[in-house]
Parts: sequence; structure tokens; C-alpha cells
Amino acid sequence: MEECLFMSRLVVYCLLWILSWFIFVPLSIVLDKYKGYCLFYADRADFGPVAVCGYIITVPILASVLYAGYMAVSFFCKISIYNSLGFIQQTMGEFLVTVVLDGLAFIFMFVSASLVSAGFNDMCWNIFGTIDKCSQGYLKHVVFGIDDKFYNNIKMAEVAGWLSWLLWLAQFLIGLTALFRSGVLPQGQASPDTLCCGALPCRPHCMCTCKLQFSKPEPPDAAASPVKQAAIKTVRGTEGKGDTV
Repeated sequence: MEECLFMSRLVVYCLLWILSWFIFVPLSIVLDKYKGYCLFYADRADFGPVAVCGYIITVPILASVLYAGYMAVSFFCKISIYNSLGFIQQTMGEFLVTVVLDGLAFIFMFVSASLVSAGFNDMCWNIFGTIDKCSQGYLKHVVFGIDDKFYNNIKMAEVAGWLSWLLWLAQFLIGLTALFRSGVLPQGQASPDTLCCGALPCRPHCMCTCKLQFSKPEPPDAAASPVKQAAIKTVRGTEGKGDTV
């Protein structure tokens, strides 16, 4: 189960990184063609707020390109270390931080996708009166005189944005599930299989600092039960008497 959670998080981070390019690249193209003016919430009199376009483009770059990309590379490195050395070093604090960041990315992406959908529909109604004319790419600015088929680019970003939001939700839920199973959250119950230091070798889903590679094995006598230790002493005593006879 824990291995599935680990691999699921890796796959989701990779998908988020890929989808991010279908969000900010099309929007950047539209923004560039309109000389930096924002189409979202635009009307016949003026363009929309530039801050809206800035937020919509910045969120996928920070959350999906940089953060999700970094986490994907980090997970690949953990798998490599596990395969070569048999242990992974990760503290519970680090894991909690990633879950919190996943939750924040989920919230920010929801706002971003909502702005794309609402802002685009508002612009279509303000300028054309219907979504159909907007979908046919009829927008042509009277100053710049361009017809860039903006509809396809914005729709691509809208679909990718909502898919990214769903993936961030899934990532956040996967992280919470791992916390439940590790016993960190009150509803969770710790299982020996979920603890990093509970068995040898450490597994890639470990969520505590694995120190087994630095620990020294206990002497057989120290690890034995009291009854077994008494039996060992009796046998040793008998052996000693046999040597003196």
C-alpha cells in the first residue's frame, strides 16, 4: 500500500509538470499578441485587469513547473538512492511540509482555473453577447488588427487548469492518506510496515529519518528474552564446569 502511495505521488507530480505547459504557454502567447493586455473580464471599452492574467500565468509556473518538477526529480533521486543503498533519508517534518504545500497549490490552482473560466465567459458575453461567436474566433482588435484564434489557446489553458486542480486535489488526499497510515494524524493508526525504521531495508515510502544504516547490531544475549538469557547462562555455566573437570 505504501509503495503504491509513493509511486502515485510521483506520477501525479509528473503529470502536473506536463500539464503546466498547456496553461501558461497558450496564455503567454495570447498575452504577447495583445501587447501585454489581458482579455479576461474585458469589455468593448477596455481590457481586463493585468493582475488577473499575471496571477493565472504565475500560479502554474510556481506550483507545477518549479515545485512539482522539483518534487518529481526528488522522488526519482529517492528511488535511485533506495535501489543503490537500501535506505532513504526523509524526516516527518519534510513530509508534512510537502503535504501543506500540496494543499496550498490545490487552493491557488482552484482560484486560477476559476478566473480563467469566469473571466473568459465574461469577456465573451461583454463583447459578443454569446459564447458561440466567441468560440468561432471572431475577436479582432480595432487597434492592432489581429485575429489570433485566441479561443483555442484560452480553452486549452482552461481545460489544463481544471485538470491540474483535480490532480492537486488527488495529491493532497494521497498525502493525507499517508499521514493517516503513519499515525501522525489523530485518526490514523501507526502500522509497523509504514515506519521507516521498523524493518530492514528502509523502503521508499519512509516518512521518518532512517538511521538503521548507522546503528550497530545488538549482541545476541542483549536481544534475547529473560528466559532465554537464563537458559544461556545455565548452558555456559555447565560448559565451564565441564572444562574444569
